[in-house]
Amino acid sequence: MSLALTEEHLALADSVRGWAGHTAPPTAIRSVVDADDHGAAVYRDALRPGLAAQGLLGLHLPEALGGQGYGLPELAVATEELGRAMVPGGFLPRRSPARSWPARSPAVRPTPRSWRAWSRNWRRAR
Repeated sequence: MSLALTEEHLALADSVRGWAGHTAPPTAIRSVVDADDHGAAVYRDALRPGLAAQGLLGLHLPEALGGQGYGLPELAVATEELGRAMVPGGFLPRRSPARSWPARSPAVRPTPRSWRAWSRNWRRAR
């Protein structure tokens, strides 16, 4: 299966690339590597709020659940650009399981207990 990039995908890539270049330049990346907390404070205080403001944290989630309503191709485009810029933080690991939760149960908000049970079943199914 091939992924054909549309004009919207290219515009998204340009937007994420611009944000990453402005928010996480190479000097910031170097300071994160050298920090005692390995960049946790930078991610918490600057990067994560910036990702949220850009709408990237909920890019792939349905609008009914507070997301942007896009799909996995857009998530792949954003992830590629964040990786290319070496933006530190946990963008993809938190996104993949969240993507499949609404598909299985769109009307249910996950609770800590149901999330653990769901993730255990999800890992077994893979």
